[in-house]
Amino acid sequence: MSARIWTAEEIAWGRECLSAGDSLDDIADGARCSIDEVVANVGSGRFTPRQREVLSLYTSGCTFAEIEWELDGSSSKIPGKRPASTITTLRRNGVDIPYRREA
Repeated sequence: MSARIWTAEEIAWGRECLSAGDSLDDIADGARCSIDEVVANVGSGRFTPRQREVLSLYTSGCTFAEIEWELDGSSSKIPGKRPASTITTLRRNGVDIPYRREA
């Protein structure tokens, strides 16, 4: 049995759930489908712990400099460079992360 193709709204919801840290089981329960169907439509959501932390803070509205300060307790020579690099890597790997202007 093949996985049903989700609507754009369902995919957006699934990606938002992954970004918020929900497990594939949680999303499958919420969508009333199998884990295989979730993976087929929104991906596996397999992020490193660091990527998950950066993504969570970024989607909560923190700036890159704030993320760096929160996770590392200090700032590098170019504040926010490491979190910005993490977000860029996630985007290149197909994670749909909205763009926004840094303050």
